[in-house]
Amino acid sequence: MIWKGESFLTIGDFMTKGIECCLTAEEARAFMAAYRAETPHADVNIGYLSGYYGEADRCRIQEWFGVVHPIRSTLAESAPAKDLKETA
Repeated sequence: MIWKGESFLTIGDFMTKGIECCLTAEEARAFMAAYRAETPHADVNIGYLSGYYGEADRCRIQEWFGVVHPIRSTLAESAPAKDLKETA
């Protein structure tokens, strides 16, 4: 994939040149539109990568990019049980 003149070949490319360079939700949506045009696995791939980030970044990525983690599914399911009780 090429986006904003950058080639994306590795997972690291998607994290550093893609996810981390999107500074607004609009930019993230544009990135996902381009990525979805390249592969039907775009949502699963970016959703999976969101799991490598801390909670705040993971929430932002999932919201801005419109994805969920393919294994954990939702943010609530990925949070430890004690955190869920504290926020309830």
